[in-house]
Amino acid sequence: KAGNYGLDCCIMSNDLHVVSGSEDGCVVFYDLVSGKVAQKVDAKGGGGENEHPTCSIACYPKKGIWESMVLSASYDGQVLVWCDSTDHAQWSQVNNLDASAPFY
Repeated sequence: KAGNYGLDCCIMSNDLHVVSGSEDGCVVFYDLVSGKVAQKVDAKGGGGENEHPTCSIACYPKKGIWESMVLSASYDGQVLVWCDSTDHAQWSQVNNLDASAPFY
């Protein structure tokens, strides 16, 4: 869902999904062939209070022991790390980083 914001998207390295941010604070995984929503996950930092759009998305391929990952970021500085450890495209949040304050 986009309207008032620029939202990033990326194509997964396995060419199965396009991943997009959304104005409603979600990360959306679209089937690359059909264009239908394969999965939509809440990227509101776990608390459900973040009303900021998910504006940036980065995809990282599975490599060695590391699973495929997606990073999402919103305008409030929250960066979420998503992982598909099942190879069945069931993405779940594995980390939440607050980038709104400087790291020391």
